[in-house]
Amino acid sequence: MSSRANTKPTSALSVNTSRKATQEVYFCNLAKLTSKALTQASPAASLLSDRQAVVLVDKRVHSLWAEQLESAPILKDSAMLLLPVGEKAKTFPTAETTLRSLSKLGVARNDHYIIAVGGGALLDAAGFIASLYHRGLPIVHIPTTLLAMVDATLGGKTSVNFLGSKNQIGTFHLPVLTLLSLDFLSTLTEEHLRDGLIESVKMAFLSSTRDLDAATHNAVKVLDGDQDAASRLVLAALRNKSPYVRDDMLDQGKRTLLNLGHTTGHALEAVYGGRMSHGNAVGNGILVAMEIAREMGKLAKRTPALIDDMLSACAFTPLMVQDAAHLARLLWGSVSTDKKISGGEATFVLPLAPGKAELAQVNMEMFSEAAVRVFQQPPPVVESPLDDDES
Repeated sequence: MSSRANTKPTSALSVNTSRKATQEVYFCNLAKLTSKALTQASPAASLLSDRQAVVLVDKRVHSLWAEQLESAPILKDSAMLLLPVGEKAKTFPTAETTLRSLSKLGVARNDHYIIAVGGGALLDAAGFIASLYHRGLPIVHIPTTLLAMVDATLGGKTSVNFLGSKNQIGTFHLPVLTLLSLDFLSTLTEEHLRDGLIESVKMAFLSSTRDLDAATHNAVKVLDGDQDAASRLVLAALRNKSPYVRDDMLDQGKRTLLNLGHTTGHALEAVYGGRMSHGNAVGNGILVAMEIAREMGKLAKRTPALIDDMLSACAFTPLMVQDAAHLARLLWGSVSTDKKISGGEATFVLPLAPGKAELAQVNMEMFSEAAVRVFQQPPPVVESPLDDDES
């Protein structure tokens, strides 16, 4: 299923949501994919064949892949707008600037659609912009990071950051089509790969022991550069996520379970000011959620070892600090501004066992105790000044 091997798009899955919207996902070789081949393969693409595309692309992605993007058959005749790198794209000023650019280009609701090319932050921002312009332009995703391929591209969540907190303003705007080209993974650092791996094993944990074993096995191979393992991992992650999107697109029921690790994770990203990657933040968030489940007496005996193994397979290193109590206070200050807060308690997803998770309302005291247990650096071992004879 390697993107290099395909001259025609290969269907990965199609998700029909409870809101009668459909998202199609295909593996493809972007350098060789023609509009004709895509239209023949994809019902969604055929509906866009009479429209003109406008491409929104992350500046860093464009700098790395400019020649390939500008020569790709499905992109080369389209206007291309460059957005700021990463989370800097997810701001109101960027959204307004891009909306003004679309207007100057004469983009019309019934004549155009958006193609978003970039990582998760770019897809979030582009989806937000597309959902607002003329009350909604169709959007096609071309994710360029492993994290975006396994998570951000599926399900239609869009957002910008607000008042120092992640994803506080947003809409639901389902892409009609996602095109997955695994060639983009070749320029990712291990840290960027780890971001996607942690989201993948998280979704596998929520699914079953069997899926968790497979994801853990593939994660190790992906870090070794195995593209076939990457395709298996991406496809499995999308299949594990798709039932949540299908049944609960608006995130009011079972889809909230996908937030495992994210309440603490988003707080860590805010407190560390972007110096902690999303995957590391979520991995640490999973550990805090596990400690809360342990504190409540709900944690299955085998779960700690399974979670340790799945995160280790992703080359994850837990955060350790000298003053975990201070960090816990900072984190709760961020959590308290989260959209999942109510009555002074935050909603956490607790990982009880593979295939079993539940929501719990957690107060500041319980959170702080769990966070201290996870993040407190052990005291240094001080050798005795006495030699062996004297002791």
